[in-house]
Amino acid sequence: MAAGAVLPVTGCTTVKSRADHVTLICAQGYDLTMNTATKFAFESNLMSPLRGGVFQSSLYVNTQFDKIVLSVGASRVRDTPNAGGTSVASEVMSFEAMRLLTGAQVSRTEMELEYYPRGKITDYSVVMPNGVRMGVSVTRALKYRGTFTRTDARVLLEKKLFGITESTRTVVGETWPKQVLHVLVHEAYVADVLAAELENLSADLRSNTTVLITLVHNAKWMFYNMRG
Repeated sequence: MAAGAVLPVTGCTTVKSRADHVTLICAQGYDLTMNTATKFAFESNLMSPLRGGVFQSSLYVNTQFDKIVLSVGASRVRDTPNAGGTSVASEVMSFEAMRLLTGAQVSRTEMELEYYPRGKITDYSVVMPNGVRMGVSVTRALKYRGTFTRTDARVLLEKKLFGITESTRTVVGETWPKQVLHVLVHEAYVADVLAAELENLSADLRSNTTVLITLVHNAKWMFYNMRG
């Protein structure tokens, strides 16, 4: 095989214990876990337009970003132009999580998506195994100094959910029955704060978005633009 060739990651193992029935998905450079019942509910929610929901998973990284063996779709997210900023690594790993949890494949990357009129944008879109397309908006929730509060959560969630509503309305060339807001956190309490505050937001903001909160272990580069 040629040096640098991109391999599709296919390994998947389900581990069930009587205590918590956890699904463990193993890839090259990281593992993804989700409560098994939650995983089934997450997949069902994605296929239900006009029904929001919040779900949690965990991502355990055991190498540097440039050492992870990425799937073809994740490599496409990494290598095609984006709108700028320092979010490439988080968007790449977001897609890997979506792919492993649902079987989704990349439809269009950030700058391949078109809107009219141009305004709020989404990070990438996916096509599900049943052919349904949906957008995925990725964000990182943290506070550089101090404690991440309910107010911080509300500001972040309202901003992102409003943007999702707008990009769903204006996207051209694809129709999205709903979107996923994928929030990456590296402290467990932040996930709890986000989930609690989400319940207090207006139904109009959250009714057509599935929120996936992923607790990331051992990958500060995903949050602080570091490589290790």
